[in-house]
Amino acid sequence: MNVSILILLTIFGLIVGGGVSYFIFKNNLKKKSNSLLSEAQKEAEQIKKDKILQAKEKFIELKSEHEKVINQRNQKISSAESRVKEKESKLSQKLGQVNNKEKQLDDARKNVDRQLLILKDKEGKSEKLLQKQVEALETISGPSAEEAK
Repeated sequence: MNVSILILLTIFGLIVGGGVSYFIFKNNLKKKSNSLLSEAQKEAEQIKKDKILQAKEKFIELKSEHEKVINQRNQKISSAESRVKEKESKLSQKLGQVNNKEKQLDDARKNVDRQLLILKDKEGKSEKLLQKQVEALETISGPSAEEAK
């Protein structure tokens, strides 16, 4: 019986030892899986943060390029506006010069017209004076020029 008890105790010891080993192995396996899962989650979070950071950097880069393009367009528009304002200024200046010349021309025409009127008036007076002198000579000389002919 000693041997059968010994065998039974050995078998019981093996079963208990196997069970304990199974629970210890299962516990260690659970700890390792939890540890691996935790590391995987941390790594996933790190990858997520890296991707978000990359996306933000890409966004900032694209925004910067877009702003450069907008600034270049604004500079071109400002340059074009400046050229247009300069041309408008030159045209206004030329228009002012043309208006001044027209005014001078009108003044000159008025002056010439006045002088023509004065000349016509003087011509009329001269003809009247000449006629008077001819009549005076005719009266002094006796017969008129037609009678003398």
